[in-house]
Amino acid sequence: SLKMDMVEERETPTTGHADAQSPNTSRILGDEAVLCRVKVLYDFEAQPDSQELKVKTGEVLEVLEMQDDG
Repeated sequence: SLKMDMVEERETPTTGHADAQSPNTSRILGDEAVLCRVKVLYDFEAQPDSQELKVKTGEVLEVLEMQDDG
C-alpha cells in the first residue's frame, strides 16, 4: 500500500503528458526532491483510519521517498 507521507499527488493537464524522467534523475519541488513519477494502473480504495492513499486509474504521483523493501 502507498503511505500518504511517501508520495505527493500532482494533477497533470488533461491535454498533455507527464514529463518523462529517468529513475536516476530528481528535481526539487519546494524543499523535497522528486525521485520519479508513477502512473496509477488501478483504482485503490484506502482503508478507513489508515495512512493509505486513495488513487484512481490514470493519476500521476510524484514519488518523494522509496523504501528499501519496495
